[in-house]
Amino acid sequence: MFAVDGTPIHTYRKVDASAAGWPFDKPQYLLLDLAIGGDMAGAVDESSLPAAFFIDYVRVYQRR
Repeated sequence: MFAVDGTPIHTYRKVDASAAGWPFDKPQYLLLDLAIGGDMAGAVDESSLPAAFFIDYVRVYQRR
């Protein structure tokens, strides 16, 4: 299950136990990235740079 601020966003159910069908039995890594730019939001406002990305905490649960 993925949640944001305690609100469930999505739940995956294990249907296929093969490595291709269920890769979540392998080690997982979390990558947090501050991406600036792209075409969707328009040009980057250079006055807002450099920017900082502060993460208060990240919780990862493991069902046993």
